[in-house]
Amino acid sequence: TQLKSGDQIEIITSKNQIPSLDWEKFVVTHKAKQQLRKVKREEERKLGTEGREEFERRAKRLKIHITEEEIQKILPDFKFDSLFQFYTAVQNGKVEPDGIIAAIEKQRKNVQAADVPKVQKNSGLFSNFVQTARQLISGVTFFGSEKQVLHNFAQCCHPIPGDDIIGFVTMGEGIKIHRKNCRNIIRMNVKNAHRIVDVSWPDAVDSEFAAAVKISGIDRSGLVNDLTNIIGTFSTTNIRSINIDAHDGNFNGLIVLSVKGIEHLQRIVDKMKEVKGVKFAQRFEDL
Repeated sequence: TQLKSGDQIEIITSKNQIPSLDWEKFVVTHKAKQQLRKVKREEERKLGTEGREEFERRAKRLKIHITEEEIQKILPDFKFDSLFQFYTAVQNGKVEPDGIIAAIEKQRKNVQAADVPKVQKNSGLFSNFVQTARQLISGVTFFGSEKQVLHNFAQCCHPIPGDDIIGFVTMGEGIKIHRKNCRNIIRMNVKNAHRIVDVSWPDAVDSEFAAAVKISGIDRSGLVNDLTNIIGTFSTTNIRSINIDAHDGNFNGLIVLSVKGIEHLQRIVDKMKEVKGVKFAQRFEDL
């Protein structure tokens, strides 16, 4: 009711009563509106904290440890823009925590399945190749300097010399080195740009680095000879090793080369595809 001059009112207070947010539609003074917004922020903050505690209790009951990073990964699937919005929805009963936990468990299984090589021997083969490639060029340059900095290489994208790389400052593991086009680093860059650092490979001897090409197709006589000829005659490319395994008329192989850059590697791959019997040729990335 809008008051008129001369009206008398009685104000009844209660410790259990809080202002309704709908009041902002008709309160008049700036101070009153400010106070309502303050109450709204405090109430939302309280709901967010309680929602987080409720979610953690539910996960603990299921004996599952879930990090906030894992929650953030699946928030877009549930149409949430932030962790705060998610926790508030949990407390308001708008989202069922068990559904989020199940989605995270499913995501974990998918990641684990993606990390398991389709052919077990490829995992060891690729791991050996990666180590060899990195040993040819010692270390990583940070901020344009070859200072010794604690770092390791990300398992999600397996960066090797020749790749464009970037660093991400972790908690307790130093700087994690990723390829610049790695999906994980792109996502982390959006949310944690302040933890991204510039890194690069030192100059290699003769400006070359090791790269591997996975190849497969129909086996035939003279195949290996044709492959080595076409590789060796293209910009005098050096073959470090070649491993071809034939079975039931088909072959699979891995060829390790010394190349001057990604473009050089791609042109060799294109040349290999022209060899009779070759059905597949691609840079080996633990496929």
